[in-house]
Amino acid sequence: MLREVFRNTVSSCRLCLKTHRVLVAVSGGKDSMALLHLFLEEGYAVEAAHVNFRLRGNESDEDENLVARFCRERAIPFHTRSFDTRAFAEEKGLSTQIAARELRYAWFEELAEERKLDRIATAHHLQDNLETLLMNFTKGTGPRGLTGIPVRTGRIIRPLLRAAPELIMAYLEQHGIAWREDRSNREDHYHRNRIRNRVIPLLKVINPGLEHTFEVNLERFRDLDIIFGESLEHFEATHRKTGDEIQIPLEALSHTPGIALILEEFLKKYGFNRQDALQVLKVSETGKKILSPTHRLIRERNYWLLTGREESRGTETEIPGEGVFRTGNRLLSVRFCDTAPPDYSDPSSAWLDADKVSWPLRIRPWKDGDRFVPFGMKGSRLVSDYLKDRKVSASEKKDHWVVENASGILWLAGHRIADPFRITASTKKVLHLKLEEGNR
Repeated sequence: MLREVFRNTVSSCRLCLKTHRVLVAVSGGKDSMALLHLFLEEGYAVEAAHVNFRLRGNESDEDENLVARFCRERAIPFHTRSFDTRAFAEEKGLSTQIAARELRYAWFEELAEERKLDRIATAHHLQDNLETLLMNFTKGTGPRGLTGIPVRTGRIIRPLLRAAPELIMAYLEQHGIAWREDRSNREDHYHRNRIRNRVIPLLKVINPGLEHTFEVNLERFRDLDIIFGESLEHFEATHRKTGDEIQIPLEALSHTPGIALILEEFLKKYGFNRQDALQVLKVSETGKKILSPTHRLIRERNYWLLTGREESRGTETEIPGEGVFRTGNRLLSVRFCDTAPPDYSDPSSAWLDADKVSWPLRIRPWKDGDRFVPFGMKGSRLVSDYLKDRKVSASEKKDHWVVENASGILWLAGHRIADPFRITASTKKVLHLKLEEGNR
């Protein structure tokens, strides 16, 4: 039964082809062990990736040993990496769970690039999706947060997303597959665990067919999101664009159904929140300004003007070596380290091979004609084309920065480093750059 769900999900959602090479994320728990076995049974070329977060002492090591043994017996290429997760979480100001997520996904992407793998498969299943929806609903969310976990995000695929936990357990028993239980899953320290251990069992008392009801509702929510997306596109079509400026007609604000939600979603990508959107609908005073970290809204007689904040751009700043440097209202920190996990999931950070970098560096707003070789690519690209391909709007484009030296651009901040400066297996010293808002 699980195998059928796996096949149907892969086929109907076009997750991967039999010719694709797949990196399977395997923790040693029941879900990921079943997923790895399924890929083997279906004849895929797979490699396994296991992360030891060093959070549970010997138990973490035993998880790693189980996965390593399973792979060794079946001649599966096995990759493992350990992280000091608590230290990383403290350094970044993150919860342990969020830190672990950032570390593993950054490493999975790095490994897939290095091994030239086509897909990264994770073992998220139906109850994980239900937990995510309930968490989003509890904390507050827009329409997108009600659509659950996507079955695919870039090269990351989730073939078990439609499978109930009971099917996974039955599959493990049928095939005699060993797995390990993470005892922390039974504890209620985290919000997700409380939902899993307390809320869902109570909801199942009310509705024993909760998973089926959830699947049906999820399809409804996704259809509603499509309808909402069309309304948002219609609203955006009413705008008048002049260069980097957008005019939002007052008429569109007064004649668009559900305008509060639509305006909130539209303004989100410019750094505004729901309270800002509600203020736009209330303000009638000409000349009134509403500011986000990167943009401003100005109330004109017949429209709101949306434009970038010019004071945030600054000018060129020379970087002679390590330290913290101000440019405009941003701070660029520069430091060397012997080893560091390349955190590609953090767009405000760049990790470079220090021995490939010549000094001094310079940070400045990008300009027309700028070119660089994006990480993972062979040829150079115009920065303008790169931003266009990633659907960066005209008003957002002007607030992007580059770090360069005499050799050219090292980093398009917020996006990618230049490939010639990437970290490799032979890297001995790492240069870490971080650009963030600076109010000090």
